Amino acid sequence: MGVDLATQWYMCLLFGVTAGFASALLGIGGGVVLMPLLLLVASGFGADEARGTALGFMVGTCLVGAVVWGRTQGVHLDLSVILLLTVGGAVGAYFGVKVGSMISLIWLKRVFALLMVFAAVRMFWGTMGSSAAAGEKAEPPEVLSGPAQ
Repeated sequence: MGVDLATQWYMCLLFGVTAGFASALLGIGGGVVLMPLLLLVASGFGADEARGTALGFMVGTCLVGAVVWGRTQGVHLDLSVILLLTVGGAVGAYFGVKVGSMISLIWLKRVFALLMVFAAVRMFWGTMGSSAAAGEKAEPPEVLSGPAQ
């Protein structure tokens, strides 16, 4: 029997802190962490409920992460670029839901797993031959974009 998130509010907070921490630390949306937590630990969450919940969760988490990142790193974030990306992302999300609802869940899981494996292999091989010195600040992972030129 899983955790009932509707009655155990503190577990919702714990899940949120865990996914939010991973989101900001690794530069991910947080759903990569939250979806498995919801599916494996929480009762009453099927794949569709977990996906929708994770998508809703990412809005606030990513916004806070971007603002804090910009301020603590002294990085100027161009609001117009963020807004244009958000509009494009909203359109893409709309069509992603429409197309995703026409594809078997097993194939969506397989495609997602392959994408994660590809990203992991690319990230791993990108670190070969280099090592961070003690106390050196970690750089954010360059998953799909490759090394800066």
